[in-house]
Amino acid sequence: MTTPSSVGVVSVMSGADRASADWYDTWRSFDVDPLVAEAVVWPETERYSRWQDKMETVANYGGYVTTGGGPDYSIGLFQMKPSFVEDLEKAWMRSGLARRYELWFDTDDNATARRVRISRLQKEEWQVIYVGMFVRLIYSSYGSFNKKGVFTQDGIETLSVEEQVRLAATAYNRGCAWPAPGYGDLDVLRAHAAEKHFHYALIPGKHTRRYCYGDLAVKHYRKTIKLLSCGGNGRNGTNEKDVNGSGAKISIGDKFAFAGLETAKLVPAFAIEISELKTDPRSESKPMKDEVFFYTGPNITAIPAAKVQAYLQKVYSAVKKAADGGVIYKAKGISGDELGEQITTPPTTDKPAATIMYLYQHGGTWFNITVGHKAYFRKFKKDYGEKIIGVGITVKEMLGEVK
Repeated sequence: MTTPSSVGVVSVMSGADRASADWYDTWRSFDVDPLVAEAVVWPETERYSRWQDKMETVANYGGYVTTGGGPDYSIGLFQMKPSFVEDLEKAWMRSGLARRYELWFDTDDNATARRVRISRLQKEEWQVIYVGMFVRLIYSSYGSFNKKGVFTQDGIETLSVEEQVRLAATAYNRGCAWPAPGYGDLDVLRAHAAEKHFHYALIPGKHTRRYCYGDLAVKHYRKTIKLLSCGGNGRNGTNEKDVNGSGAKISIGDKFAFAGLETAKLVPAFAIEISELKTDPRSESKPMKDEVFFYTGPNITAIPAAKVQAYLQKVYSAVKKAADGGVIYKAKGISGDELGEQITTPPTTDKPAATIMYLYQHGGTWFNITVGHKAYFRKFKKDYGEKIIGVGITVKEMLGEVK
């Protein structure tokens, strides 16, 4: 997996197809788009040197652990300084996110806490966790809502995804302040977004070529999106593609991961089978995309109303967690792309096959999730001939402007 180059730098990964699926799972657990998180740290992985890392780790032990001062070298796969992570942990504990994600840190100023921090930085799994924390905090501190969910500004999630990558990568490379949620000034991040300081030299000199870190991150993001549009990760409606070159096939759950949704909460307890429709039941020639169907037996009206209510509660919880700031709306219009009133409580219905449509933003992108029994979800024959009906979920990325 690793090959030393001619200048002694280890190339840990050679492209978007080599990123670990475990990284993606970890970043999703922080409600972070893994493609954004990967792009933010990718330039660092390209210049990571293991032998240099070992020397700098030893140097950090000598000064940082004992006194909190001294050398402060970037270490680990994603090249993090101990001081950077210490500030990150403190900001995390102040933000209110620790309780939400059940992740707490000892931020006391003592040798034990610093030793634990250095130990974590030497482990890839902890570097991945810290990246997830960092990106989550960026969306919190520089987002649109304060701790109470009150709108404060047009935050980073309202920008294009590429601009989100650029600003988050700039903050990662040069460090940033951690204001209270919803009060970060995006112009502070923009002020440094075009600077060229990043290099690949082992020992830089005045003739060393330097790059804009944000440009490199965006370039990698574009490359990844291009590869995935050809290979598939659920964004293109396929369910049969290889994930990141690992040989693993896409699960139905990955179809919704890019929308920040937890698949477990989207599956009703009354489902007898979970499937993906290849074609629209109304037209065998029309392919279906981003559609999961839960078969519920030949009589959907026999499902107890209490089970339907419990299911809608789970779906509402999943959407609220995925939504930026927890803000969701009732979808209106023919395409479900118009904002209705804000939804603050789970919907209720006496109908076992009721249809609910939500609009919400996740990572600055609008999504429409439709849950329930649509008009064409009637009895139809599967390959083996049995007639059954069920409840479906569609998640659609709203590419146009939401009205």
